Order: sequence, then structure tokens, then C-alpha cells
Amino acid sequence: MRLIFCTTLLFLLALINESKSLAQENSFGLRGGINFSDLSNVDADKQQLGIGWNAGFRADIKLTKKVSILSEILYSRKGSVINFNYDFLGEQIAKGETILAFDYIDIPVYLAYHPTNKLSIYAGPYIGLMLEAKVDTQVEILNILNIESDEDIDLEYFNSKDFGVSAGISWKYNFIRLGASYFYGLAKISNDDDVSKSLIGDAKNRVFEVYVGVMF
Repeated sequence: MRLIFCTTLLFLLALINESKSLAQENSFGLRGGINFSDLSNVDADKQQLGIGWNAGFRADIKLTKKVSILSEILYSRKGSVINFNYDFLGEQIAKGETILAFDYIDIPVYLAYHPTNKLSIYAGPYIGLMLEAKVDTQVEILNILNIESDEDIDLEYFNSKDFGVSAGISWKYNFIRLGASYFYGLAKISNDDDVSKSLIGDAKNRVFEVYVGVMF
């Protein structure tokens, strides 16, 4: 009995020491970067990458020496640039582009693996909440008249909730983090109404981002 008690006590002490050691390796910080985004279900020849930005907070909580839970709260601009043209009797009467910009709060939660002290690989789910939707349309008619409109669209026309999966890689240099992530949306952006359906159909978000951060 005494041997079992002593063995259990030594195990608990070792576990406490390990927890304290790992807690000292937990890190928190800020990061920001650039988004390159497009929409699924939109013809590639009619679409260009939308350029946006991302910024937010990051926490890295160690579970073991090689594994951690990595979570972020990000403000992220997604969207796309859709090109269009209209012909009549073989003659082009109008051409232009529509720039779609959707602002979200994204919260990814990753399981991260650290094969070395500098390299991290991570993957996991994310959820998002749309905060704002903007449409900027530029049209040239008969190569003479240029029309431009820039307006916010009421969020009731969109599915405000996004979710999907994300994965990425990062490199550590002292307190600096350099990384890249890909977000694969699984929720439709439109809200099954005529307004959003006419713009994007059943499109979903696709985002590749690069970022730099500081962790302490």
C-alpha cells in the first residue's frame, strides 16, 4: 500500500511539474495579413481573386511538447471580383466588374503539431459571423459612358453565419510568426432570396491568407 501511495504521489508531482513547464511555454499575441479570396460555384474565367486583409488575436496553449491548441479571433475581409460583359448582335454594349467584399469575425480552433521548435502545422474547424457586405460595380457602356456604384447591402439578404475547415503552417523566429492558412467554407453565403442569389448563387467562401504576428 505504501509503495502504491508513493508511486502515485511521484506521478502526480511529475505531472504538476510538467504542467507548470508547459504553461510557461503558452503564448499569446497579435497577427495580421493579406487575404486572397474567391467564391465557389463561380466560373473561373469570370472571376478574379479579391484582395482583403485580416487582423486579430492568437493564443497557443501547449498540451505536450509537440502538440497544442491554437485558436484565433480574426476580423477578415473576404469576397471576389466578378467580370461581366453584355453583347447585342455580336457587338459589345457593356462590360465591367463587380467587387464583392464581405467582412467577418472568424474564430478558428486548431490542433497544432510542432515537429521542430520553429515549425508548426495546424488544422481544425472555424466559425464566422458576417458583419458587413459591400458591392462596388463599375460599368462601361458602348465604350463611352462609365458608371460606378458603391453601396452596402443589408445583411438580411445573406447568410450571416459561416463555418468550414481551415489548415495552415507557420514559422517561428524569436517572437515573430510568419504563416499561411487556407479557409474552406462549407456554408452558402446567399440567403436563398432573389437579391443575393442573383449576385452569387450558391457560392461559398474560399480564402488563402498570409500573415505576420508577434507572440509573447
